[in-house]
Amino acid sequence: MTAQESVDSKYKDLDWRIASASGSSNCVQVALLGTAVAVRDSKNPTVVHHYSSSDWRSLVRKIKTAQELQAPS
Repeated sequence: MTAQESVDSKYKDLDWRIASASGSSNCVQVALLGTAVAVRDSKNPTVVHHYSSSDWRSLVRKIKTAQELQAPS
């Protein structure tokens, strides 16, 4: 088994979620890993990044705040 096959098999059964606004390509996919979150690019799903749940919530909160600040009033 190659390293690539090992990565693929480790994450293949996760419930990967895609934002409904992203369409079918060019999106970030997210899966829950118990106390962590796995994130990957749909164009390159073999590279998976891990974040603690608290770090992920913090990042999402910051993105939402930035979007609200940029929204037209």
